[in-house]
Amino acid sequence: MSKSVKTRPFQRRGVSLTELMVSLSIFGFILAGATAIFLLSTRTIKEIYGPTRSRAARMAALNQIRFRLCDARIGSCVFFPDEDNRRLRYVDPSLPGTPTSEFYFDSDPDNPQLYYDEN
Repeated sequence: MSKSVKTRPFQRRGVSLTELMVSLSIFGFILAGATAIFLLSTRTIKEIYGPTRSRAARMAALNQIRFRLCDARIGSCVFFPDEDNRRLRYVDPSLPGTPTSEFYFDSDPDNPQLYYDEN
């Protein structure tokens, strides 16, 4: 003889609307916290590494100028402050034919770059 097992009504139902709303609100709080941490870390990284990257680019440009000007003929360096570009011309005796070389900075204020012209 087998007995039929009767189940109670609360054992047969699924997730109630209240349980669903509580779980969604907890998930929302966790997601909002993770998003806030992500945004804060992104801002911090930008504030820290932006000036560092800029300083490294300036030092690389100064090192290039210093390296090239070590070979310049004494008294041959002339600075030309134009409206658009700033130029530094010098005679480089280490290059064949002793050409007049120059450094100049691009006039674009959003993307300033150092250029080198050997001749």
